Amino acid sequence: MWFLLACAPPPEPVTAPEVHSWKEEGQLVIDGLEQVKQLYRDDQREAARVLAERVYSERYEPRLEPALVRIKGERERLQLEYAFGQLVVMIDTRNKHTLEHLGTLESKVTQVALDAQHAFPTPGETVVPATTEENSLKPLVPDVRPNWERGIEAKPVMGAKTEKDAK
Repeated sequence: MWFLLACAPPPEPVTAPEVHSWKEEGQLVIDGLEQVKQLYRDDQREAARVLAERVYSERYEPRLEPALVRIKGERERLQLEYAFGQLVVMIDTRNKHTLEHLGTLESKVTQVALDAQHAFPTPGETVVPATTEENSLKPLVPDVRPNWERGIEAKPVMGAKTEKDAK
């Protein structure tokens, strides 16, 4: 049902959502997954399975998936699609890792929404770049104290006037 050939035509351009922000779009999916989690805990497997399918097909697939394809490519889309499919199977088989899988899926959806927010900002919205390990500010030499703290006198630059020259 969910596995399609990757030979589809190129995706249409992605624009920011008209009604919700990307974060709100992601939260709609996460809220649906939270409801799935609660139904699963209440041992309502059939309702949890149906809701999981609807969260994917009605909330995630039409809203966030096109942005994921444009940002990260078809492979990432297939991986997340597979994760949703695994969730449905796990619910049916009462897999002991279902709740853990739901948590992982929620964090992946959150990341997709954040990535979409940065890649396709809403008109008029200012986007602050996400701070990651690669782009965070780090000191060039983190463990070396400055010269004045070590008692080392600075040497004058060649051609610069010193106090001796001024006298």
